Parts: sequence; structure tokens; C-alpha cells
Amino acid sequence: SSNPSVVTVDDTGLILAMNPGVSTITTRTDNGVSTSYLLHVYYQYQAYLQDEFEENESFSTANIITQNGTTLNGSLRSNQDIDIYKVYLFKGDSISVFLSPEDVEHVPFYFVGFVDQNQQLLSMSLELNTYHILTSSVPANGYYYLFIMALPNAPFEEPSIYESFIYWE
Repeated sequence: SSNPSVVTVDDTGLILAMNPGVSTITTRTDNGVSTSYLLHVYYQYQAYLQDEFEENESFSTANIITQNGTTLNGSLRSNQDIDIYKVYLFKGDSISVFLSPEDVEHVPFYFVGFVDQNQQLLSMSLELNTYHILTSSVPANGYYYLFIMALPNAPFEEPSIYESFIYWE
């Protein structure tokens, strides 16, 4: 890296963005051929952790998310539990949610939804092998809600632990 304060490269070739800025990365093959790439880092990630707390089963008692890039740690206590989170977003934002249950066998029994202030469903999650992903554009300034719930046929005998990463841009 031409600028290690912006981008570092380890011995295996893993590139890690450190701070906003510009850096040139040069790769070389064993026979001496090299190529350079100019990398622009626009966003500095900062981790925010937030534990889900009860009661958050209704829109009026939703846990509030204030930080972009929040990782939520939560649990669904049964197949009738729902966790609701409230976030203020701006028109034109795009929100993304990644949810991973601790037990990958529980993935098919989770559902993540994104609704507006009128509780109109704007987007729902897509189940991938070991996690769920939800993306949605934001149509207007205001409060929006994310809900994480178990499907009625979920075989949860003990609380199902999950981690969910939420960011918008």
C-alpha cells in the first residue's frame, strides 16, 4: 500500500481499509508482472453494539437504533416472540440488515421485516444459507421499524440467540 494509514495489506494479500482516503495497491506475480490499483476509501466504519431489551414487542415499545453500523444482539424466546427496532432515516437512504441466528438450523424459522410509520411493509428478508438479508430504499424522512420474528412453526424450545448488523447510506 502506498498509504498504510488508509489501506493495509497483510502477507496473504488481505486488504483492510483503515481510514477515508486514497491509496495505491500494487500486486506482483512470481514471474515479476505487476499491476496497480487505486483504492478510494469513503467511509470509516465504527462498530456500535446494542443489546436487545424487553419489552420490545410493539411499535410503541420498540428499541431505538441511533447509530449507523449497529450490531444488535438479541433473542427470540419462543415462536411467538417479536423484537421491534425503531430508526430515523432520510429520503433516499438505503438500509441493509444482515441477521444470523447463533444456531444455523434456526435460519429457516426467522423473518425480518421493514415497515414505515403506518406499519406498511416495505421490504422483507431473503433467506440465504446461514443468514437473512434485507435491503430497502427509504421513500421519505421519518421513523421506520425493523422487526425480527420467528415463524409460527419454529421449533424453539429455548431462546434462539441472533446477531443482526444494520447500516444505511
